[in-house]
Amino acid sequence: MIKAVSFDLDGTLINEKIDEIFWFEEIPKLAARTHKISYESAKKNAMEKYEEADRQEKDISWYGTEKWERFFNIKIEAEKMIKEIKERMEKNSENIIFPETLLVLKELKKRNIKLILITHSTNEFLKTKMEMTGIAQYFNLIISTISDMKSIKNDECYKEICRKNNLSPSEILHIGDSINYDVEMPKRAGMNCLLIDRKKYTPNSIENLKEVLKLV
Repeated sequence: MIKAVSFDLDGTLINEKIDEIFWFEEIPKLAARTHKISYESAKKNAMEKYEEADRQEKDISWYGTEKWERFFNIKIEAEKMIKEIKERMEKNSENIIFPETLLVLKELKKRNIKLILITHSTNEFLKTKMEMTGIAQYFNLIISTISDMKSIKNDECYKEICRKNNLSPSEILHIGDSINYDVEMPKRAGMNCLLIDRKKYTPNSIENLKEVLKLV
């Protein structure tokens, strides 16, 4: 019997617009201003470094800003920059939450299902994302594995979350958009898992969170 549903955040409940603007636009702009080079050159350099980081995804230092400050030799005022992105998006009425997210969270809450948020998003990003969406109120527990557990999402993280919440892994359904972090890792921990692929490229996946309501 499913007693709890855990969700990934980015790409699952909300889009990745904040992260995309921060890393792919604002960081190159900052590097260009600091070193007096063209934006195009700064962005090319940044994209090359990001690709390198992707190959070392198990190193959690890549998820914060300190390592990138050293890499690009820049001063990153992350909270200020994220706040400015938020204000700009709100001014332009840009929404980051997927259309069905609130409906699904409200309905699961009505059914007395425990809701857990498990994300790689660091706390400085997470705070703004919660403010912009208002979804924090629906969760019994919100965890940034990077900030709170000093780890990427792996099977041990999922097991620890189960233990701390007095839940058997078989009592949790986890939903996310990463085959590795949201399917393979929770499955190793003994949890039920479901991949969301909004483009429906992946077999045995769902393309809308409403489909979760048929399973719980």
